[in-house]
Amino acid sequence: MKKISYFLYILALATSCQNFSKYPNSNSGLSNEEYQAQIKADKKRQAEKDLPFRGFADDKPIQTIAFSAGLNSEPPEPLWATIEKNSPELMLLTTTPAPTKNLIKIPEYRSIREKVPFMAAWYNYDYNKKDDIKRDFVRSWPYAKNMIPESQQGFYHSKIFGTKKNLIHVIISDLQDSNDKTTQWNWLENEFKKPAALKILACNAEYREKLLALIKKTKTKNIILIPNDHPVFAMENTEIKDLGPIYAAPVTSEIRTISSHEPKLMNFGLIKINWAERVAQVEIRSIENQKIQGLDLKF
Repeated sequence: MKKISYFLYILALATSCQNFSKYPNSNSGLSNEEYQAQIKADKKRQAEKDLPFRGFADDKPIQTIAFSAGLNSEPPEPLWATIEKNSPELMLLTTTPAPTKNLIKIPEYRSIREKVPFMAAWYNYDYNKKDDIKRDFVRSWPYAKNMIPESQQGFYHSKIFGTKKNLIHVIISDLQDSNDKTTQWNWLENEFKKPAALKILACNAEYREKLLALIKKTKTKNIILIPNDHPVFAMENTEIKDLGPIYAAPVTSEIRTISSHEPKLMNFGLIKINWAERVAQVEIRSIENQKIQGLDLKF
């Protein structure tokens, strides 16, 4: 009899807990609909906080790389939807401050972040707050935690993708850091010496001539320079004797400040690689996905 009574007590307690979870209003003052809405809102806030980072596929030859400058933290952000239509396997984000909380709420940005791995360069940060900014950088871009040593001053880092003869070497420089330039130039020289079929360097345009001199010194071939200190409106071909063409985004009068009220001024770049024919096509595209310029780099 005692066993039956105990069983009934446990059953009643379980039923009571179940009813409370379904109908919490008896104690919390919320209706079931309000309670479910609160749970949904909590999950959304957590999802926004835990924006997933798409990891790198190291051993897969990359065929399409997109690059763009700047982040507008206020919706709408149609450029991201346009970039995503091109199915990039890697996104290089340059000329950007730290992503804000508002940014991850923008559907177009969330969509591409969930599908495409990013590498990022930060520009024009406050030197006096570098430690705090570095923590923000790693928090925003988790991949950097394994690429940027804690003792390193700047945010420069690199990654090699692919296998054997199909290697792409992506280098993100940070030459604005006046306290770390000598160390970084030595690092860049070592990076240039690493074997790869194609190199892509995000760099400060003001150091272009010194970079070209370093390219000559290390005899680095098949390199594409993209700016991490201004938007991209055009690319040009610079011939270097015995090394062939170097493709770079020039600093010209065409460079303008991007305004969120002028979306048609927003451009982005695509690097489409044909491994069979050993050709990299560098394109500048508009927000409408129209090709503005295209150059071929044979490697």
